[in-house]
Amino acid sequence: MCSAQMDITQWTAAPLQITMTATLPTTADTLFHALSDPVVMCQVFSWMDKVTITSPKTGEVQAVGAIRRCVLENGLVLEEEIIEWRPPQCYAFRGIDATHPFGMRSHVGALSFTSIEGGCQMTWQHYFEHSNSSAMREQLERSMVAVVDALRRQFGGYAST
Repeated sequence: MCSAQMDITQWTAAPLQITMTATLPTTADTLFHALSDPVVMCQVFSWMDKVTITSPKTGEVQAVGAIRRCVLENGLVLEEEIIEWRPPQCYAFRGIDATHPFGMRSHVGALSFTSIEGGCQMTWQHYFEHSNSSAMREQLERSMVAVVDALRRQFGGYAST
């Protein structure tokens, strides 16, 4: 599994705060695209109005070092740096502490996609520090459940936290 190959400690010493696993009857390519393409993300993450990518590499939309800027429906802006990019197995992003609208520090999100019989298993993890970690975990879990529900409406399948 790709997440086992990602060394999260190279990016953050923050604890693992939440993990969600979803099994969906679609391919790793399809899920990777749904959760990383700027246009499709705005359909899956219903609270995002616009996502843009600024890449350090000419000709590549997304690559390690790219900055993803997510404009949320309430006007807040979430900026993240892509720190791992291996389509369609996995990708990870680091929240930019200085501009993080929710006060998370040392935030890393990691998604991995494993092909299984009849579909794909997605594992989604968040590592972070926060002054009220339990409230932030609850908010993040609600958001993750909403995304997985949107994917389930599109593809079918089930999820667990």
